[in-house]
Amino acid sequence: MKKVLLWELSGAALIIPGPSGIHYTNQANGCTCSQPIIEGYLIPINNDRLLTDPEHLETQLCMLFDGFDTGLPEAKATEIDNLLARFPETEGISVDREKISESMEAWVHVIAKETEFSCYSGFGEIKGILTWNNSD
Repeated sequence: MKKVLLWELSGAALIIPGPSGIHYTNQANGCTCSQPIIEGYLIPINNDRLLTDPEHLETQLCMLFDGFDTGLPEAKATEIDNLLARFPETEGISVDREKISESMEAWVHVIAKETEFSCYSGFGEIKGILTWNNSD
C-alpha cells in the first residue's frame, strides 16, 4: 500500500476519496492520536498565509481544540462551519452532519461545493475529509 503520512502537513488540506492508489493518514483526535486513513486525492486549501499569521486557517482550526477533545460534538461542528464561511476559498465547505460520528479533531468529514474561489474545479459537490496538523 502506498501511504502518505501527513504528520508534517503545513496548513489545511481536503482529501477527496477515490481510487488513486495513494492512502493518506494523519494524526487526529487530540492526545488520543488516532491515525485514520483513506485512499484518495489531496488538495491543499487556504494556505496562502504564513502559519504564524493568526488568521491562517490551520491556526484557527487548532484554536478550536484543546488537544484533549475527542470526537466532534455538534457545537464544535458549527464552529468549524462558521470558521470555514469566513474565508472565500472555503466558504463552500461545511461539516457533513451525516458523518459527524466519524469526525474528530484534524479529520473532519465535510461536503465541499465549488465556489468562485475554490482551489479545485470540475468536481461539483463532493464529500471529503478536511485535515490539518494535529492540535495536541
